[in-house]
Amino acid sequence: MAAVGSCRICRKEKVRAPCCRGVFLRRSCRLRHSTDGEVDVDRISALPEDVLHLFLTRLRCARAAAHTGLLSSRWRTLWTSLPELTFHNTVPDQVEAALARVTRPSLSVLDIHISGHHVLEPAGVTSLLRSATRLAPVELKVDFNGVVRLQCGGNFRQPVEVLLPCFDQTISISMWMSIPVVHFVLPLAGDFLKLESLSLRSCEVHIADLLPRCPSLRKLRIHGSRLLSVITAHSPSLEEIHVSTEEELQRVDIRAPLLKKISIYTDFGISDEFSMSYSSAPKLEELSWKWGRCFSNVGFGIWRLSSLTMEMTKPLGGSQLANDEESTCLQQQHCPRVDAVGVEECYADCSCDEPNNWRSQTVPMTDLKEVEIKGFKGEAQEIDLLKLIFRSTTILERVTIDLYHKECNPSSVFKFCRDVGTDYIIANDIHELNQKLDGIYQEGERLHLKPVLEDQIRLYQIRLNLDVSPDLEPDIVGREVESDCDSLIELLKREDIPSRPNHPLFAIIGTIGVGKTTLARKVYHKAETMFETRVWVHVSKDLRHMSMWSGEGFSKGETAGQQALLRTWLQGYKFLLVIDDVWGENVWDGLLEIQAQHGSHGSRILITTRNEHVARRMGAVHLHHVKGLNEDDGWWLLRTRAFLDESTGNMQDIGRRIVQKCNGLPMAIRRIGCILREVDQKEDDWRRIYSSDFCGLSSRIRNAINMSYLELPYYLKRCFVYCSLYPEGSVIDRQRITQQWIAEGFIVTQQNTAHSTTVEEEAEKCYDKLLAMGLLLPESGAYGAERSKMPHLFRSFALLQSLDEYFIGNPQDIGDVLKPCRLSITTGGAEALRNGIRKLKCLRPIILSGSPLNDRALGDIFQKFMHLRVLDLGGTQIECVARSLGSMTHLRYLSFANTQIREIPSTIENLRMLQFLILKNCTSLNTLTESLGRLTNLRTLDISGAGLNQVKFGFSMMKELNCLQGFL
Repeated sequence: MAAVGSCRICRKEKVRAPCCRGVFLRRSCRLRHSTDGEVDVDRISALPEDVLHLFLTRLRCARAAAHTGLLSSRWRTLWTSLPELTFHNTVPDQVEAALARVTRPSLSVLDIHISGHHVLEPAGVTSLLRSATRLAPVELKVDFNGVVRLQCGGNFRQPVEVLLPCFDQTISISMWMSIPVVHFVLPLAGDFLKLESLSLRSCEVHIADLLPRCPSLRKLRIHGSRLLSVITAHSPSLEEIHVSTEEELQRVDIRAPLLKKISIYTDFGISDEFSMSYSSAPKLEELSWKWGRCFSNVGFGIWRLSSLTMEMTKPLGGSQLANDEESTCLQQQHCPRVDAVGVEECYADCSCDEPNNWRSQTVPMTDLKEVEIKGFKGEAQEIDLLKLIFRSTTILERVTIDLYHKECNPSSVFKFCRDVGTDYIIANDIHELNQKLDGIYQEGERLHLKPVLEDQIRLYQIRLNLDVSPDLEPDIVGREVESDCDSLIELLKREDIPSRPNHPLFAIIGTIGVGKTTLARKVYHKAETMFETRVWVHVSKDLRHMSMWSGEGFSKGETAGQQALLRTWLQGYKFLLVIDDVWGENVWDGLLEIQAQHGSHGSRILITTRNEHVARRMGAVHLHHVKGLNEDDGWWLLRTRAFLDESTGNMQDIGRRIVQKCNGLPMAIRRIGCILREVDQKEDDWRRIYSSDFCGLSSRIRNAINMSYLELPYYLKRCFVYCSLYPEGSVIDRQRITQQWIAEGFIVTQQNTAHSTTVEEEAEKCYDKLLAMGLLLPESGAYGAERSKMPHLFRSFALLQSLDEYFIGNPQDIGDVLKPCRLSITTGGAEALRNGIRKLKCLRPIILSGSPLNDRALGDIFQKFMHLRVLDLGGTQIECVARSLGSMTHLRYLSFANTQIREIPSTIENLRMLQFLILKNCTSLNTLTESLGRLTNLRTLDISGAGLNQVKFGFSMMKELNCLQGFL
């Protein structure tokens, strides 16, 4: 029935149809208002009953149906067929009456939440639950929390018994009761046949009576129990048990062959007669206790335990316990899957019965990775404990020993560690490598992968490269190409050029896809009249195949046969020999150099290469660097390739931005232009392409970059990929990036003592090699290439090589996919940063330069990521550095550059592995703690621009320090 009023959606005074109250039909409401103010006829209301019934049964719950205002007058009977029912803040009597009207034989979800000033009889609760059993819900949620009261005669500590009927088809049950204590009584007959998860909050049940009647129960959670003092859990299916009780525990008896997790919390601790046994839980992996008193009669027989947490909530004998795990307070343990153990000497008044002799403890833990020992005195039995740990473990990663200063004999400890350290590290590395190789092989078999033979890879590279002919491309563009060609022609004509032992060699150098071959083709054709013969040669990277073009024709085959043919083409002639895409000087030495000796006077050799170092080693007399296209020429090329009309002016802005993203590289512009040709000539489509990863869009671009990447040695590959951690378009500082490479362990120093170099010099060489190959581009105006940038295409390719180990961007986008081990945060709020890093576990470097980091988030980093090697906090908002900085003992690189920190905590002395400390432009930093003088491995200290007026430390212990910046 229509009514007059204001439509909530269009806000106009007109006739309102019932649909204006709906959420499913709001969009159709907007469409139904005609231009003359009339409303179309409501045809949905005229649908027959069976059609409406079919519509409602596809809604998920009663609330969804209630929101369908169009059906509000007719759904009163149809809702009874919905698969999910939710009753919130409803009168108890009405809920039971509603359940009686449900016609559906079973429900997927039944959610009953009753709150308000209601007084219920225990029989009323039982009656309500019995009404629920008739509906056989798959999932049952009952919440009486709030101000609901049960009749209890005024004694709120006295438990009220409520009969819990059997839900034989229910998989999950969650009950939350309020005061007084509700004690569920089981019926005489019947089982919870399909029940897998049971959660009871603020209510009681006899676990020993319940579990035998739940043959499929996997998870049991009892929270806020007021009466539970004995836990007896015998179950063949139970996997997890979580118990929280306010009573003093007297006994825990667990027999569950599939149990993996136990969590027990008690406010009042355990009784003096407490006993616990879970020896019949062979698959137990996680054990968590929180109680108020120590224990001595706890039996362990846990062979799969991987997490052991024991926390004392009350002091013992007037002194607070300092360590969660006390080995001498535990009876014989067998816990091979524990990955971290702390050992500490017992207190004098400890109540345990174990002898104070560590040699009596046998702890075989094959998965142990980390050991911490406190109060170590270097005595014989303690050395025996260390030997036992090394014998009993295979993948140990870290042993931390806190020496007892008064009685310590450190020489015996250090001698022992030296003896076992080297062999153990090697064995550990081999073990991990074998495990990884086995995993890769098994994964390959599972995916039915076939090995790719080396010859197949080589043939692919030959097909990719050997078809580069000297033919000119039809869309050569740019005034620079013409002027560069003319300059090279003039050089080729000159007779006063210093000559090699044979003929002068000229080199065209440039990065991938910049147009080296295009320029060489231009010179090849324009110099036709200057030489008696011209030969264009392309040699494969492995030197096994060669293609040649000349006036004599075209030849392609193995290098050995091609050399003799090349000699006949050159012998006795004044020639121009163009060698395209040279990867190494071995192409010339001993291969083509001999053939080129047979030419006459005036012959010239021209090569193209991506690597300037190769050209210099080949003895080039002139190096010509090719630059990318300017924006106008790049836009012309993109428009030509995309078949874009010249009159389409609105596309020019986004088109020029695409050219800039291509860094003026003709190869990339051509490929992206071909992609744009396949989409509509609309600005939105072009913007979508612009926002995409160009390297991922074109396999040809990716393969071209991959050819250069494969030429890099393994350590230089890592350096190249690491550069992608810097945000796109950002400037990469030479000193900063090389120091971080060193801290990451990427740099390999020369072992030859006659020509020994420092690790900084080797890192500088790596940086120069990336510049020489064009993988990094010098920043304009940067003296000596001290600053550079990584073009989008190369950075995109590097990120592909990182295999999801790198994350760059907003921390809220980290997600829960493959966990990154290298992190660079550039945007997002401080809270998003804190939430993002909580998801991560294993990180090596964190670069937060310029991110919204604050003091709270910094404290989280110190506490969570103690294995960091690189921490770059430059330009962040931090002002205070927490003392927990000293826990990051693996740190090699630490930068507070351009921050407002006021002091460095004295705990920095614990960072014994720190190599680089950058305090540049810390204007609020007035003094340096004397603890800095104990950083024995520090190599660089940069305080340039800092506001220091006092330096307290000395340099006598800094044996590795080789760079001080800002002291003058």
